[in-house]
Amino acid sequence: RADRGDHAAAREVIDRAQTVLDQPGGRPALTSFHYYGTAQLTAATGHVLLRAGDHSHACEVLAAAVGDPCLTGRRQRVLILVDFATAELQCGNLAAACSHVTQAAELLHRAAYAVGIARLRAFRTAAQKPLTTAALRALDDHLARIAA
Repeated sequence: RADRGDHAAAREVIDRAQTVLDQPGGRPALTSFHYYGTAQLTAATGHVLLRAGDHSHACEVLAAAVGDPCLTGRRQRVLILVDFATAELQCGNLAAACSHVTQAAELLHRAAYAVGIARLRAFRTAAQKPLTTAALRALDDHLARIAA
């Protein structure tokens, strides 16, 4: 819903999911929901905040998601890092944005992932103006290695 621009509905879904996670008993959640749990919900919350334009809050939430020890999936980490880089870029924290996107690009180089590559390219487009030529060249080098 956040990717379609329906930010209010996306936040409602996140709030409902958080309520289910916070309940010690009651109606049991789906097995897949328990598998993902708080790490997945934190990442989704960060993505929703980013898409809604709340970049500062998105940075806080995505920092927590990146640091979550339960987050082990490479694909999920790539998406969080690119979202984190995008939020940092929008906040003007160019060094942090470059660091996060470089980490994502290195993970993608080891195991290509179409959605991750698309998000990385979208970041590259968004970074066209604020990043220095050297930083863009380094990002382009990563993109070329992934494409190879």
